[in-house]
Amino acid sequence: MRRLHLLAFLLVTLAFAFNFAACGDDDEDQPDVTTDLQEDQVTDPVIDPVIDPVVDPVIDPVIDPVIDPVVDPVVDPVVDPVIDASDVTEEGDMVVTRGGILIISGIAEGDLTGGLPKWVSLTNIGDEPVDLSQYSIGAYNNGDTFLRAWSGSIRDYVSTYYNRSLMLAESATTLLPCESFVVNFENDDAPGGTSVFYDIYGEDPDHFGFQAIINGDDVVALFLGEATGLGLNAELVDVYGVIGVDGTGQFWEYMDSWAYRLPSVYQAPVLNEHCTTGSYQDCAVTTLGTGDWFFRGKNVAADFLTTDWFNSTTPFDHDVTGYCPP
Repeated sequence: MRRLHLLAFLLVTLAFAFNFAACGDDDEDQPDVTTDLQEDQVTDPVIDPVIDPVVDPVIDPVIDPVIDPVVDPVVDPVVDPVIDASDVTEEGDMVVTRGGILIISGIAEGDLTGGLPKWVSLTNIGDEPVDLSQYSIGAYNNGDTFLRAWSGSIRDYVSTYYNRSLMLAESATTLLPCESFVVNFENDDAPGGTSVFYDIYGEDPDHFGFQAIINGDDVVALFLGEATGLGLNAELVDVYGVIGVDGTGQFWEYMDSWAYRLPSVYQAPVLNEHCTTGSYQDCAVTTLGTGDWFFRGKNVAADFLTTDWFNSTTPFDHDVTGYCPP
């Protein structure tokens, strides 16, 4: 009986030992889930919940203003149409300035004693002042392409004759927008109410030419700078008539008459292609005779008295529709 008990004990002991060994082998084959999961969280960029803002340009909330032209707070003043706050109205509209624009606005030649009056009116139709000391006026007589030879400085008579234009002022002289400047041509012209011009209009002209150098068939030109000879050494700004053409019988002739720029003209004159060649022959404003000027007509003032000239002409005033009042 004892032998049977001992045998049973040995069998149970061996079975327990076998089962224990088998369980130990199974534990070694199981992966360490915790360790593998921690390694995946560190190395797998796909499931990384934290994105480095420094290396990820897609979601970078800070855009470099130097390389991003859209958010660049400094606008290039060359391409920025708004340069100055004064260029914008209270309503936010842009104000486009045109600068100073000096034009020949009127011309007259009469039949009073000495073939007077003889004057040319200039007007600043721009929106900024003009310095008259930079400009001169000249005449091309009887179809000539050379400037008229005359004498006389701005205020003092001199005896030297040569082909040139006459400067409008000796020193800086401002002509404001819409103001006119009248040049009078009389042999005995002088300040203080001694001229025929004064007898007609009751005041002196702005400039005394000291010589009656124009007749109703002559061309008058406005220059920037003093012109000599053909006038090519100065910038031609405006012309009344056609250079190199005698005005006799032409639609722009002003013998014993006058003409003035129409109020609709508010832009700088445009000169034709002959004004840029080696000679000013046939040089003229492109709009001469096409709605640019009012021509009163030859000899309409042949029997005028001083009062008639006063009532019919306004050398000191020039109207530009919607801009300069009459």
